[in-house]
Amino acid sequence: MNILKSYGNDKTVVILTKPCGYRKKAPGAATRLITKIKYGRYPELVHTMNMRYKMYNREQEEIERLEKEGKIFVFRPGEQLIGRMESDYVKLLGGYYCGISDAENRLDELTEYLEA
Repeated sequence: MNILKSYGNDKTVVILTKPCGYRKKAPGAATRLITKIKYGRYPELVHTMNMRYKMYNREQEEIERLEKEGKIFVFRPGEQLIGRMESDYVKLLGGYYCGISDAENRLDELTEYLEA
């Protein structure tokens, strides 16, 4: 895994939807069973789905390390405001405006990173 696969770019800006330190948990027994029943004909897919949390967590560790080293610039919420299945328009709009506010507050920091 290489987050800095640059495709010719010198700078990387990452936008996350979860707060710093968030890690996925392993799927529970019921989820694993449902996955096996539904997709059992595709054992590699079942395996990948059941192990996805490990890949996600490794990616988060890599992002945090690269951010500390100053190699990438990361936007992430300070706290989890909405769930992944949220459909309440007001809550979604609040999350949107919170993201805009966070970006505006860090504009100088982002500009400095991009110009370095």
